[in-house]
Amino acid sequence: MTGLNSLTVKKVGDRIRGVRKEKGFNLSKVAGLLGISTPAVSKIETGVTDINLSRLQQLSDIFEIDISFLLAGINSENVNTQSKEVEALKERLALYDEEIKLLQRKVISLYEELLKK
Repeated sequence: MTGLNSLTVKKVGDRIRGVRKEKGFNLSKVAGLLGISTPAVSKIETGVTDINLSRLQQLSDIFEIDISFLLAGINSENVNTQSKEVEALKERLALYDEEIKLLQRKVISLYEELLKK
């Protein structure tokens, strides 16, 4: 494997290893639950072996996490936090937009007064 694919496989493997350790599983426990050998799990974690969606789903079920975290490092907390931040920024932009419109009206009004003099 070369290029982006191997990098992606490596990142997914790193996430799998991180979650496995966080959940307190050792390699042989995960291997047993998947029905594969311990070295096979190690190869998945190190990015030596490509992993298919079916295996990713099995792992997400074992770890009780969303598959999107294994694929892209995204979990529901991240999405909710980012959504709230985006909404807050939209609100700030709307306020700035109103302020700009008000200032534009003032400038136009002042300009019209100057033309009258």
